[in-house]
Amino acid sequence: MNKLPHIPTALLLSTTLTTVMVTIHHVFRLGPEFLAPAAVLIAAPLVTMRWLSTRGSRSALSSLVFVNGFIFVWFGLVDGIFDHVFKAIGLENMTLLPGGEADMVETYYSLGSQGANAAFYEGTGLIQALASLAMLYLTYRFVQQQWRSAHALAL
Repeated sequence: MNKLPHIPTALLLSTTLTTVMVTIHHVFRLGPEFLAPAAVLIAAPLVTMRWLSTRGSRSALSSLVFVNGFIFVWFGLVDGIFDHVFKAIGLENMTLLPGGEADMVETYYSLGSQGANAAFYEGTGLIQALASLAMLYLTYRFVQQQWRSAHALAL
């Protein structure tokens, strides 16, 4: 990868939307103790994208794939799809957080009623799942384009 890659805006936006929704979702449920890990979660893909756009190395590209892959698997698939999407379509959810199996999940913050809390919490979980699917797809397309460019330059 000799030419420095340009990070597509859609990839940047989908990754940022995913990590911000994960943050809102988990801070609402768990409280402000999640803010420090959330800052790392939001910064990690942005830092790897910056590294990739300034260095263009395979290790930077691999790091981006690892970071976005981790975000998708843990927050998009395990938390978003297996918990919130399954619950929304009437399937048995597979949650890992204590108390997550309850119909009305206990949250640190309140919006005034149990119904509003549940709607906000489940809604942010659904959005994080959908945003992470877009992030995964756009990461795949970006990596595919980078490998094609690298192979074209090698010829």
